[in-house]
Amino acid sequence: MAETKGLNVLERMVAGSLLPKQGNFATLRIVNDLIKKLSFSAEELDKFAVKAEGESVRWGVPDNDSAEAQAKAKKAIEASIKPEPIDFNNKEIEIIRKELEKLDSEGKLENRHLSLYEKFVEEKEAVKK
Repeated sequence: MAETKGLNVLERMVAGSLLPKQGNFATLRIVNDLIKKLSFSAEELDKFAVKAEGESVRWGVPDNDSAEAQAKAKKAIEASIKPEPIDFNNKEIEIIRKELEKLDSEGKLENRHLSLYEKFVEEKEAVKK
């Protein structure tokens, strides 16, 4: 059963960073599918003005100081905040949920995880009630 969740640029990047690097064959196949879903197309990289800088990734970065570049960067930032719908199956949701719950139980959740926690953990708990 598929479930659609709206994720913005930051949430997609954070969710991708949560995925386990090791596991059994089935888990790693699901993780590979998640990587594809969470990654950005060439069109999205341009739309969000994504730039890799060393080991970090930024978006909404102007190419230069021109008014046109600044306007494009502003538009990219506005677009990056808007959640894009992504369809997840139950196993994909479970993997992300378990990683968030693990961080929570270890006291390692960070502010960047909060909106994902609300979407993947708290929504599931609300459905159970």
